[in-house]
Amino acid sequence: MEEETGLARFTLPDLIDLQRLQRMADRLAAAGSIPLRVLGLDGTPWVTAGANPICRQFHQVCPLTAARCREYFTSLPGRLNKTPLVIEACPNNLWEAAALISLAGESLGILLLGPFLLSSELPDLAYFNHQAEACNFEPSAYRTALHRLSFHPRQRIEAILESYTEMLHSLAESGLQRIEQQRAVHSVIQSEARWRSLVSSAPAFITTVGRNGVILFLNRSPDDQPPQKFIGSNLYDLLPAAETAKTRQALQTVFEQGQTVEYETQLPRPDGSRRWLKHHVGPILLEGAVSAALFISTDISETKRTEARLSYLSTHDALTGLYNRAYFESEISRLQSEGPFPISIIVADVDGMKRVNDAFGHAAGDELLRRVAKVLHKAFRQQDLIARLGGDEFVVLLPGAPLSVAQAALQRVQKLIARTNTETVGQPLRLSLGVHTAPDGKSLLQALQQADSAMYAEKNQRKPAPSSGGDS
Repeated sequence: MEEETGLARFTLPDLIDLQRLQRMADRLAAAGSIPLRVLGLDGTPWVTAGANPICRQFHQVCPLTAARCREYFTSLPGRLNKTPLVIEACPNNLWEAAALISLAGESLGILLLGPFLLSSELPDLAYFNHQAEACNFEPSAYRTALHRLSFHPRQRIEAILESYTEMLHSLAESGLQRIEQQRAVHSVIQSEARWRSLVSSAPAFITTVGRNGVILFLNRSPDDQPPQKFIGSNLYDLLPAAETAKTRQALQTVFEQGQTVEYETQLPRPDGSRRWLKHHVGPILLEGAVSAALFISTDISETKRTEARLSYLSTHDALTGLYNRAYFESEISRLQSEGPFPISIIVADVDGMKRVNDAFGHAAGDELLRRVAKVLHKAFRQQDLIARLGGDEFVVLLPGAPLSVAQAALQRVQKLIARTNTETVGQPLRLSLGVHTAPDGKSLLQALQQADSAMYAEKNQRKPAPSSGGDS
């Protein structure tokens, strides 16, 4: 029987570290305000992130709705085989978005976003009331769980789904490359007679180094220079100072303890960028003694770039580039204990946002939010924290700033709004603003509430006489 080849041997957990993926998913779910799951093709949950109380506390408890959930997820792989991306209402009338995670034509798993509500589809409250009666749900608690679901435009869901799927594809591809590199290296080590002929074509960088750091063998160099140029050179002389210290420690462990070591280094490239390498360093034994160290080094630059992008998305709002709610909440918690005080807080809300979305579409609303971000960036100090809390609400933390500094910043905001409305074609920008200052950590959250109340007081003063339609 021939050895099985290709991706059919692997599942997603073979290629991606699930613990690391869980941490990334937690950050992404917080950043996007959408629960996120990664499932096996048989429905096995590998990663679950984000609050989902309506399913966990209600739909999975009632036999009727739980059966609908099982039927939906059982049939999902078949539907994804026909179309690799779906955005649809589940049998319990909540929206889900799913995409296949695939590599080289082989399906590895399913990325699932949801539940959520579509901005263009108002929830059928009569349906949910009937469902609450059928399942004997407590109506008030069930409505509260429903209202906690976030609204998103279909275009944004598609963009998030495509972006996350591409990231998972990249991580899986890097994992497959590492496995293939390890297999290639293993083949080299299996046969001493074929060592040099095979290792010269291995996809990893393979180096043997003596006790004093002298390079004894190199199959190829990271910058594609002839390997013979480096044989006989001292490895320590070729590395930046910070990487030299790590390499000395690794070699000391290998030679003195005979243990295998893993570590990462950054090497400068001629164009000024940096290449990340992951090193597996182990002993080469001769008559029971360590005679040299074997480096198997793989390029993980693409993985690092993907991780950096995921890290950015976990703390920043994708639309405006400002910090997101999750990062703001962690920072205000830190500032409560660390200061510096006084800390001023400014809360801002876009006037007429609903009207713009309804009249001109969400693209016009998104452009208005981006203009708000540009104004706030210009108006505040480098040390100030500007965040979009969601929707059309923004908040600014001004550490070490008394009320006078915050009021001066508000004046800059108003001047910049007037300027951008003069220079920009499109919907005029109007912000309702509230400010308050906390003298110490105990009053910081209260100051946030008071700034929010001041903002709403200003907004109410600007509202026209009541009419049949509302706006925000």
